[in-house]
Amino acid sequence: MSKVIQHYAQQWEANAKKDPLFSILSSGGNLSVDDFFATGEEEISRVFDFMRQSGVLVKPEIFLDFGCGVGRISRSLKSRFAKGHGVDISAQMIELARQYVPNVKFLVNQADFLELHEDNTFDLVYCHQVLQHMSNDLQKRYIRDFFRVLKPGGLAVFQIPNEKLGGNREGVFIKTRDILKKIIPGFEQIYEPYKRSRKEKNQREKMKGIERFSKIAIEMHCLPDECVRDLCEENACDIEKVTVTNSLEEGYFGQIKFYDPKKEITLLRRGRVRKFLSQMYFVRKVSAP
Repeated sequence: MSKVIQHYAQQWEANAKKDPLFSILSSGGNLSVDDFFATGEEEISRVFDFMRQSGVLVKPEIFLDFGCGVGRISRSLKSRFAKGHGVDISAQMIELARQYVPNVKFLVNQADFLELHEDNTFDLVYCHQVLQHMSNDLQKRYIRDFFRVLKPGGLAVFQIPNEKLGGNREGVFIKTRDILKKIIPGFEQIYEPYKRSRKEKNQREKMKGIERFSKIAIEMHCLPDECVRDLCEENACDIEKVTVTNSLEEGYFGQIKFYDPKKEITLLRRGRVRKFLSQMYFVRKVSAP
């Protein structure tokens, strides 16, 4: 096991010990087991509805759920496919997945590729809110291996943040404040109470965030869209559809939404609030290498 893989394995084993459900779906808060798995059905229903509307087809034979955790998505995929596999870097997550979803083959994968799976095996590889938690080198390695294990004509559906977009609201605010100081007599006295209350509010919100996430360790890494497209081209795969999602927005509960990439990117670049641009790719393997 490489040092990088060992690092992530230890990180997610620790998360599994502390709070496995929350570490998988932190935006959901403290959900019951039933409610947690219901978010998986909600997500997959929306994804498959989007695929039907977009003309993206997949054979319902065998799937791979990459980064399956405790089986939140595998349970819903199993109702749509004849057979299914799930892999995760955490042995504890896999043990829980076997308990929650007994009719899927779950395996621990602690290598930088899908070492337990042969070429041309799966009709669907699904990966959502997983690649974002690992380094760029690992992201690329796994995406290449998604394409390797797909059957010719198979479909890889994976989401990844590409970049962080949005205007600098703080910079505009500071410039406006400095201008008002110069032109309005007594502005500083009026502004000072607001400044204190705003600072206190920011501190309270920051502490809430720290308290919420202190019990789990989650990294966030972007992979540029150009890199994803290069990987597809290098591996004889075609992007049938790409769409912006709400996967990284606050309050995501499996209620995935899809936006037009061109419109959403424009809005984000014009906007004042900075956030991650999260895209979902629907990639078809054209032929075996």
